[in-house]
Amino acid sequence: MKQRSLALSAVAACAVCACVEGQPTLPRRDATADTAREASAPLPDVTSDRPSPPDDQSAPLPDVVDDRPTIAMDSGADANPDANPDATLDARTDTGVPADAAPDAAPAPRCTPAIDGTISPAEYTAALRAQNTTLPSAWGPNELRELYLCYDDRALYLAVRGSVETSPMGSPANAIVVYIDRDYGSATGISLFSALNDRSGALDTALSSAFTLTAGAGAFGVEGAFGVAGLRTITSMSSDETQGWRLFWPTTAVPDRRTNFAYVVTGVSTQCQDRAGTMDDVCETSIAWTSLFEGPRPATTTIALFARIVNGAGDNSPDQTLPFDMPATPRSISRVLTMPVR
Repeated sequence: MKQRSLALSAVAACAVCACVEGQPTLPRRDATADTAREASAPLPDVTSDRPSPPDDQSAPLPDVVDDRPTIAMDSGADANPDANPDATLDARTDTGVPADAAPDAAPAPRCTPAIDGTISPAEYTAALRAQNTTLPSAWGPNELRELYLCYDDRALYLAVRGSVETSPMGSPANAIVVYIDRDYGSATGISLFSALNDRSGALDTALSSAFTLTAGAGAFGVEGAFGVAGLRTITSMSSDETQGWRLFWPTTAVPDRRTNFAYVVTGVSTQCQDRAGTMDDVCETSIAWTSLFEGPRPATTTIALFARIVNGAGDNSPDQTLPFDMPATPRSISRVLTMPVR
């Protein structure tokens, strides 16, 4: 395993479900930040001027390791487009709010589910849900079916119902990947996905995937991701080479997080259940706000995300999209899920 950079937060307490030992802090040096917003533009090297997030007195500050994160949600409006012929899939974001309702009319997507690899309707009653009801996957048992998202004062919770093969025809495992913009609409994060290039480890290689953002994705800038390479039963409270949370931002970290993804090893919990033959495989995960933001969560923010399946090399994807996008072109992102947090 290659060496990773680590950064600890101020308090050694896990915000969600479990704790792990903190890691030593490695020295940092100045580096450049990627604020490119156009996929066609060359990658600029500019100094990051991102302000520190405001204090949030509602959440304690647990240990967070800066070596290896974000998310968003939906109310279930992503059903089969055939049932909604007026839906425009190529130029919009999904806020999780019904089209005929004011933003404030949506219930707050708050919940605190148990991270046990089981999606219980009672636990996710208030959660946002994205559903993929497209045709069966072109890659056989590699499917994305549902995504649930909610939060409480301490953490963000994500559940995915889907399947990927562990070793398709002897190739490296396919992966479910969820890319997250933790402050959607701001000028932070990476929009030029080809800048992500970490080829050490199964999940990092899969995450090094050159997706293309279209106008429909708005001001999406990825700062982190969750993923699992080869869905199988996992009872891990942390991250490893095949699953967990990664941070790509800020790129001023040493080494540059665009090419050495930072593992998040505190304040996270993940459990997956491989229910072979049932098409009901599930991964549940949570991340403490202080781990996602590497400090206090802003008083208000908007989370945005999208989920895909990628092959082991990170260079190909089947027709499985969450939120429901354009199955024929899954590598072009024209829809993202957004969730206001307050």
